[in-house]
Amino acid sequence: RPRVTSSVRSFSTAVRYSVHGQAKDVYKLETVDGMGKLSASEVGLHFLAAPINPSDLNLAEGVYGVKPSLPAVGGNEGVALVKEVGSAVKSLQVGDWVVPVKTPFGTWRQQGKADEKALVKVPNDIPAPYAA
Repeated sequence: RPRVTSSVRSFSTAVRYSVHGQAKDVYKLETVDGMGKLSASEVGLHFLAAPINPSDLNLAEGVYGVKPSLPAVGGNEGVALVKEVGSAVKSLQVGDWVVPVKTPFGTWRQQGKADEKALVKVPNDIPAPYAA
């Protein structure tokens, strides 16, 4: 099965915040590192869709139940395409669609990576906005 695709970039864009406050004031579109080199258990991702949820606003305000270290990428929910898999990944393969299973995840980005255990596979025959 394929392990690497040629479309992985070394940079990406993401909506991040560096301080807590009103979402309209703190969320900024920034250029960030792409997914980089994967560890054996990691999966390289290209995000297809990610909604705006009230919890995303609460995270920016610093009043959600968890506080990620700053700067942080916004977005708790979304669907991503698996673009690359580490050598020990067993349950996912290139081309699968996945959603995160933990909050906060940081789905408001073009690319990222996550441990295989932080993702669950979803059907890829439904519209991406529905999966997100």
